[in-house]
Amino acid sequence: MKKILIVIITLPFCNSIFAQNEFINHFKIWLGNWEMKTSRGITIESWSYKNDSTYMGNSFKIKSTGDSVLQESMELVKKADFIFLISRIVDQNNNQPISFKLTEFNSNYFVFENKSHDFPQKISYNFSIKDSLIATIEGPLNGALKRINYNYTKKN
Repeated sequence: MKKILIVIITLPFCNSIFAQNEFINHFKIWLGNWEMKTSRGITIESWSYKNDSTYMGNSFKIKSTGDSVLQESMELVKKADFIFLISRIVDQNNNQPISFKLTEFNSNYFVFENKSHDFPQKISYNFSIKDSLIATIEGPLNGALKRINYNYTKKN
């Protein structure tokens, strides 16, 4: 009887632990440094593991002079049964974080949305091509639907 009681008491926690491990494993594809070369320099998006419910990311531009400038800090966070991409862009949104909820995903494609935000309202990460990341932002802007792709290559 004691063993059955222990199993009944610990069963809800096992489900929670599995969910955390699933989160950790599902988003490992994000880890590392992703580089995009443009005519104005290089943009790096760098992701690291923080803890069982959070990945941290930063996006910065390396200018042709060699100086680096932080553009955005991000968190990929599991809160209760939901996953959010939380973005803080330098000199935008009064430097306040904006949350985008995960609405669609598979092993290499992730979509986050926030319909109440001005632009973007949708952010997607596509890892379909080996060592490649296509990040897309989209939403209404100046009365039209705008979509911008950022094409990154894995650096490590």
